[in-house]
Amino acid sequence: MVILNASRRQQPASPFPKWSLAVGIVATVGANVAHGATHGVIGAIVSAWPALALVGSFELLMTLTRTAASHIQDEERIEPAQPRTEVERTPEQAVLDEYRASLNGPGRPLSQRYLVEKYGIDRRECSPQVSVLFACASQVR
Repeated sequence: MVILNASRRQQPASPFPKWSLAVGIVATVGANVAHGATHGVIGAIVSAWPALALVGSFELLMTLTRTAASHIQDEERIEPAQPRTEVERTPEQAVLDEYRASLNGPGRPLSQRYLVEKYGIDRRECSPQVSVLFACASQVR
């Protein structure tokens, strides 16, 4: 799993997981062959088959992972990066967004006075949407 994770992150796996995997494979195949050896060469081969099939399956999975990762890298190289443009917000929209975010956060919501001073808006000239939001919030408290 460590080797698979490293492959997905496109990083080299450290030697320890590789050695652990190799020792586990050799020990499993060796134990299976020793158990099947009492039935001759055919018995040893049949006994070794499940462990070898598991190793082959794991290697096929790693091949698929590496191939998928290389295709993603190729697509990233081919497609030019699109510049991200942010839509400019009006000061009223910024006040609304920040106030709504403060409702979900810890502590008390931000005050209308603080927000309009921060964004340089006259409280009397706030959009109706901002005024209604603050009026509703003050009634709820």
